[in-house]
Amino acid sequence: MNESTVQDRSNNRRILLLIGIALIAATFYFLLRFAIPPGVSAENVVANSDEYLGRTITVRGIAAGMIYEATLNECEPFECDCNTTYSKYFFLGPEQIDNLGYGLIDTMLFVNALDCHGDECTMDCERLIYKNGQMYAFTGRLDESFRGELSLEDVNLNKSYRRVGLFWLPVLQFGGQIDVR
Repeated sequence: MNESTVQDRSNNRRILLLIGIALIAATFYFLLRFAIPPGVSAENVVANSDEYLGRTITVRGIAAGMIYEATLNECEPFECDCNTTYSKYFFLGPEQIDNLGYGLIDTMLFVNALDCHGDECTMDCERLIYKNGQMYAFTGRLDESFRGELSLEDVNLNKSYRRVGLFWLPVLQFGGQIDVR
């Protein structure tokens, strides 16, 4: 083996070592960026609301039910277009809840991130389609209503995430239809 072949192999090993180090660094960056839960838990925000009121924060929790309003026309026979519906809020609850947290309203907060309207059967949503039971982290300003209910207002969907498996990915922002029956 001549001297140039030995030097080429040595250079190739250095290049492979640098590639390996770069791959390890990229893997750590990806895990740190997407696997660590963003923000503060909904439980913590509700328990310590005075600390967060008026501040822009990221709150994580499980989507646990849409709040929607409807007109109250009584139609016989029932038809979907008898009443109109509208929604802009849903509940965000503790990370560990059973039965989507029904009955645990005092441990949840409202998230103002929807723009949905429709009839008694379906609603079209223009900003976001969310799914009950899905883990989310939304960024917005914590506010309190006159009745003492906590809500996340001025939600920035560009700084909000949903959990998929072990990773936190950007919230999908697109319209669609929700079945409300």
